[in-house]
Amino acid sequence: RVFWTIQPDTRVFNLVLKAWSKIRGGTKASAIRAMRILDLMQELHHTQSINAPEWQGMVLSKVQPNLQTYKLVLHAWAHAAHTTEGPDRAEEILRHLLSLSEAGNLGAEIAPDAECFHIAMKAHAESVRKRRKGDGYGSAP
Repeated sequence: RVFWTIQPDTRVFNLVLKAWSKIRGGTKASAIRAMRILDLMQELHHTQSINAPEWQGMVLSKVQPNLQTYKLVLHAWAHAAHTTEGPDRAEEILRHLLSLSEAGNLGAEIAPDAECFHIAMKAHAESVRKRRKGDGYGSAP
């Protein structure tokens, strides 16, 4: 029987997200994996917020997506800028973060900063550059 000494908390999840977000020439699959991790973190945070100390039989440390979590997911989609949906998904994540921040639904004060906007804009710019150069998807607009 294996006993894990690393408790899956926000820091551990962010380390895993960092690995997925650093994949250069990122793929849609790596960005989707990052999204699934974010979804899991949100589910765990919700479970913990209703005073459930365990999830699937595992006692958890506190898990709550933070600004770094969202930046890492933004980077994952931004690195998939060569896909048809990478930049749009980065923008969706940014809009989602804005709506959560404005609604005060995060349980902590989190608001997107200038870096978040820069990541999303850079993804769109890279996508346009690749289309114009002809090494991306589709043809130039």
